[in-house]
Amino acid sequence: MPKKGKGGKGRGSSKKGKEKDANAPKKPISAFFCYQKTRREKIKEENPKLANKDIVSKMSEEWRALDDKGKEPYEKMAEQEKARYETEKKAYDEKKKSEKKPPKEEKPKEEKPKEAEKKEDGKVSAKKSAEKKAQFQITINLSLIHISEPTRRYAISYAVFCLKKK
Repeated sequence: MPKKGKGGKGRGSSKKGKEKDANAPKKPISAFFCYQKTRREKIKEENPKLANKDIVSKMSEEWRALDDKGKEPYEKMAEQEKARYETEKKAYDEKKKSEKKPPKEEKPKEEKPKEAEKKEDGKVSAKKSAEKKAQFQITINLSLIHISEPTRRYAISYAVFCLKKK
């Protein structure tokens, strides 16, 4: 059963995000993450038994304690990352525009003449009759199992059917 709470995303959530392009450049990291990159290994060496969560909290405390002068080299690293990202993003966008193809033209669908479906005496062909009969049998052999009620946030409901054996 999905967890209930704010946000509407639980197990089995039907919302899916936009698919990400694997070729897109990664976003730049912040000054804090630049600090983490350099500091993490030293903390692991000093305290090898610390859990990852504790290492991150320790680095966070150290970061808050740093003054502007101490943060300056990491902010420069973050600026370099941002410049790298912007150049890669520009190249990526240009490449994407050049690869973009014009939209396909839709071909008009050819309609089958209805006269071909009927025989000379006006009866529906045996093939169409068999298809309609199969559809009718399927709808009769379904039984309703469950109908869900819509949730407050999303007005989505569903029904579950089961096929009965003959």
